[in-house]
Formats: sequence, structure tokens, C-alpha cells
Amino acid sequence: MMAIDRMLDALPGTPSTKNTWLFVLASYALGLEHIRKSSPPEGVESCFLRHTREMYHFFWGEETARYQVPGDVSAATLTEYLEGHSRLLSSIFFPVTIEWAFHLAEGSLPPAFAPALVALRRMRQLNDEMVDADEDIRYGIVTYPYLHALASPHGAQIAENLRATWKLDRDEPGSPKMTALTAQRRHLLQEAGSFEAAAQASMGFLRTIMRAVMSRLPAENAFDVTLLVNQRVSHLFRLAQHGWEEIPNVYQPEPFSESSGFAEPLPVPWK
Repeated sequence: MMAIDRMLDALPGTPSTKNTWLFVLASYALGLEHIRKSSPPEGVESCFLRHTREMYHFFWGEETARYQVPGDVSAATLTEYLEGHSRLLSSIFFPVTIEWAFHLAEGSLPPAFAPALVALRRMRQLNDEMVDADEDIRYGIVTYPYLHALASPHGAQIAENLRATWKLDRDEPGSPKMTALTAQRRHLLQEAGSFEAAAQASMGFLRTIMRAVMSRLPAENAFDVTLLVNQRVSHLFRLAQHGWEEIPNVYQPEPFSESSGFAEPLPVPWK
């Protein structure tokens, strides 16, 4: 599944694309073969196929909409993106793992838990849209922070910047002029409050997830699930602390200062 994600991130025509596709196809076939050999409970394989099909569907929709500035972006557009069938549902890795766990332990996912997995997919992908804001737009992918800015009083300036960015990338790849366009785009997103709006929406999804987790699972099991969630939330706080500027190596832990002492061990429910 990580291989599929890697393939979808690969740009067409790059030297690694051919090898990536071969790697993905082999991984996919081996994964299904292993699932079938292990004689899993009914529903495990269909769960994998269903989520993968959905992921392809949303990423294909993203592919067909690349390098297009949407017109007439409104509050209704933003709501539909957050709550409808948008690319936010393309993230399947955490939810499919949790659904598998229910299949293995109980036979099926409780209906009341399904909305939490949808919220987890949206939160995970929305957080990535904030972290990858510069990279996504260079690839022609208009994500929530940009939609929010397009719906703001800065919309015309953002639209002009996006068109200029894509033209420069096409006509003068690697041009030093891109630095000024990126800085202007970041400034406009901050002026429009678009990063904060995305973070607020992400925290709303978090509430849905945590209510389900804490009401459905015992504390010693819920803790493991919340680690998956809180890893994503920590990125939001780090971005906010850096003024929503891009953080190099954002997925790596920040080093402790030399004056930091050893952390006190935290009590856990099962000890």
C-alpha cells in the first residue's frame, strides 16, 4: 500500500517512474497473494480491494484536475471539499489497518465506528495538504489551503500567482524567479488565514475520531490508535510554532537543546 502511494506521487516522465510502477505492481500482487495464503477472516481481502479502489478513484480525479484554477470558489465549495467526496478521502493507510484489526478480532467493523475512519482519512490528508502546500501546487494540485485563499479577498492575487507559478515551471524549470513567487504565495495564504482554517477543520475531524476511539475501545487499546492520530496533530502545532512557514525535514523529530534534561517516564494504563 505504501508502494501504491509512492507511485501516485511520482511525476509522469521522471526517470524513476518505470521502476516505481514495476515495484508497485509486484508489491500489490505479492500482498494479495499473502492475504489469500493466510486464510484471513471474511472481509479482509474485500476491505483491502475496496479501499484501494477508492484511493485510485480520488487520485484519478485529482490527476484530471491538475493545473486548473477553479472558478467561483465559495464557502459551499470549501464545505463540499471538507465533508463531501473530495481527495481528502484518498488517504487509506491508517483506516484500512484499523478496519482489518476489527475483522481479525470481531469479524466486522462496528457501524458506529465507520464515521471515525472517514474522519481519520480526512484529517490525515488535510494535515498533509498543509505540510506539502508548496510541493502540491508545483505539481498542479489545488488543495484546501489554496481553495480557502481563493474564496478570500485575496483570491484574485492567489489565482494570478498559481498561473504564473505553473507557467514558470513549464517554461523555465529551476528558475530562481520561483523563490519570489513562492514567498508571495505563502504570504497570501497567511494573510487569508488559510493554514489556520485548515488546522481548525483538521481538529474538528480529530474530535470525531477521538469520541469514537474513547467510547468504543478500552483505554489500553485506544492509546495505540491515538498515537496514529496524534502524530498527525503534532505536525499542526509545529507548523503553527514556525509561523506556518515550511519546516525542513518536518517528519523528523526536532533536536533537544543541550540544556534539556532526561524526560520523566510517563505512566501507562497497562502497568
